[in-house]
Amino acid sequence: MNFHRSLSVLAWIRLLRVARKIGHSGAQHITCYGLSDGLFDVLSQIASDEGLTQQELADQLQVTKGNVSQLLTKLEERELVEKRQEGRVKYIYLTDAGRALLAEIVPQHDDFIAERMAHLSDEELKQLNALLRKLDKGLE
Repeated sequence: MNFHRSLSVLAWIRLLRVARKIGHSGAQHITCYGLSDGLFDVLSQIASDEGLTQQELADQLQVTKGNVSQLLTKLEERELVEKRQEGRVKYIYLTDAGRALLAEIVPQHDDFIAERMAHLSDEELKQLNALLRKLDKGLE
């Protein structure tokens, strides 16, 4: 059976394929630190916006509050994050150990991702970022 796919569907398929390839190799890179993609995403998000509530974190990561709860429990057990109670609300912060781990991982991970994106010139990367930003905004 031969399908005639639209350009938008072909672009989406290609985008998924590239994201999976880079995501899979990136996930292998962070597993040596005992982190899954989800744990790394949570740590990174907290680092960029400390003092979030669990619901705010779930919303930003576009996952359920229950999923975030499980990930936070694992990170708390490793003493990488802590919850601080203020009134009736708990806010999430990195611990010193969490900050130290990210300080070690992030530069290496950024270099790792940059190597995979090196097939594109700086100008092409700017174009790609602009197009993805436009698509992302259009989906809100």
